[in-house]
Amino acid sequence: MSNKINIPKTFPVHLDGKEIQKIILELEEEAASNKGVTDIVVRNSSFISMGIMELQRRTARKALIVAVFIGVVSVVLSVFVYTSGKQFDQSLLEKAASIDESLIENFSETRREEGNFQSPW
Repeated sequence: MSNKINIPKTFPVHLDGKEIQKIILELEEEAASNKGVTDIVVRNSSFISMGIMELQRRTARKALIVAVFIGVVSVVLSVFVYTSGKQFDQSLLEKAASIDESLIENFSETRREEGNFQSPW
């Protein structure tokens, strides 16, 4: 390894994102300044790849957590809407049944009254 860049033994796992990015930039600069030295370029490329993969893994994990959270919230809301919708449907059915009964009673009363109605003609 180069004397300029201090790469921890736990690279990149136990470092935060900014530290990983800083080391990646240092490695890129060193590889660019040593284009003809294959060993340095290959070594730095490996570390750069490891750092980028770790950053992508962290981003993917965050995206997964957000997706799972949204999924759970969606399921909870769906269950809530379904159960309240069933209760709403039940109350609508009860109201419709009572309206039907009152219409039938009114119709029956009207028919009875019509039967007793005598035309003045």
